Amino acid sequence: SNASSTTIGFVGFVAGDTVSLSSNRILLYPDANKVLSWGHWDNNIRITLLEDHKPQLLVECTDQEPITCFHMPSQGGFLASGGESLLKLRAQLAGHLSPITVVALATEWSLLASGDTAGTVVLWDTNRGCCVHTLPPHDGPITAIAISPIASAIFTADLNEVGHSRVRLFNVNGEFLHESKHNNSVTCLCASHMENCTRNLVAVGTNTGQVMLLDAFDLTAYVVLTATPHSAPISAMAFSEDCSALLVGDKGGTLTTWGCRPKRDALLTGLVLSTA
Repeated sequence: SNASSTTIGFVGFVAGDTVSLSSNRILLYPDANKVLSWGHWDNNIRITLLEDHKPQLLVECTDQEPITCFHMPSQGGFLASGGESLLKLRAQLAGHLSPITVVALATEWSLLASGDTAGTVVLWDTNRGCCVHTLPPHDGPITAIAISPIASAIFTADLNEVGHSRVRLFNVNGEFLHESKHNNSVTCLCASHMENCTRNLVAVGTNTGQVMLLDAFDLTAYVVLTATPHSAPISAMAFSEDCSALLVGDKGGTLTTWGCRPKRDALLTGLVLSTA
């Protein structure tokens, strides 16, 4: 494990190496050599080099509405941002009445999902730039969204008034399939993406630092990562390209990598904690 005092807001794998970034920063794909950041004092967007942080581009934002979240899939091609009520892709998308908390893109399905503080999740067609579905109401603010193109699945997490969460599973047509109840707050979701595999997983991170894996087919419990060094809320997770490792970061700055030894089915069986 690795620790710092900075909140981790993004984690990923680049050419086999792990990358972690602080809050309000994401890696720009597919080259993965530049960092996009937001939430600055002037409300502008900055792009810098990953290696030495040298400035590359300043994007002036004339909108009065501050940016609340960004997402870019590892294939690149699309970049989505959420604000107090508007969503931006190639054009401004209007479908939320409350501040947007999270966005997730899946280029394989030309699909964008966005969630807000009112518990609304909207599915968008990225080719046409239009809303295609609004998911059934959730119990509270949406805290996380993940999309699994392989499983044709959308996973959402919300937070109810007593601090409990539900992870819900929908298909790409917006139909509800399954749910998993949790007695703490789910802060992060990440879906595996193995083709021709008998089981894909969704990683669930909570406000207590716990990480568990659920079956992506029906959200049944698969394994809970024990002896985790995380004590702060989980803020970022990413599977490696072959799904044999899971990178986890938290708001306390702790970064861990979980992997298989040996690799069996390339699906994190026999999980062990390795050095991040």
